[in-house]
Amino acid sequence: MVMDRTMHDEVVKVQLFRFIDALPQLQTAESITRHLREYFAETRDHLPGWARFGMQFIPRQGWLANLVAWAARSNAENLARKFIAGSNVDEALVAVERLRRKRLTFTVDLLGEATITEPERRRASVITST
Repeated sequence: MVMDRTMHDEVVKVQLFRFIDALPQLQTAESITRHLREYFAETRDHLPGWARFGMQFIPRQGWLANLVAWAARSNAENLARKFIAGSNVDEALVAVERLRRKRLTFTVDLLGEATITEPERRRASVITST
C-alpha cells in the first residue's frame, strides 16, 4: 500500500527497488528500519509530505520496529508478486494461463536461462516459446 503510493516518482522508485533488492539480506528489524531511513533520506525532497513526516518516526528497535520490518517485507512480497510469475516452470505456466484468461498483454522472461548442455538449451527453448 505505501509502496503503491510512492511509485509515481522515478527517484523514489529507484530507491524503493534498491531497498527491495537489499531486503532479503536484512535479517533483523533493526537492519531493515536502518536501511529504510538511509535509502529514503536520499530521496527526501521527492517523498510526499506524509512520508517525509513519517520518516522521522521510524523506530530503531522494539516491537514497533518489528511491525515496520514486517510491513516492509509484506509490501515487498506483494509488489514482487506483480512482477514474478513463479519460482519454477509449473508456477509460471499457471500464472501465464491466468493472465491469458484475463486477456491481458504481457511478456515473460526466463531468469537463470544459462544452459550448459544441448538438452538444457532445447528445454529452455520449448519453455520460452510456449
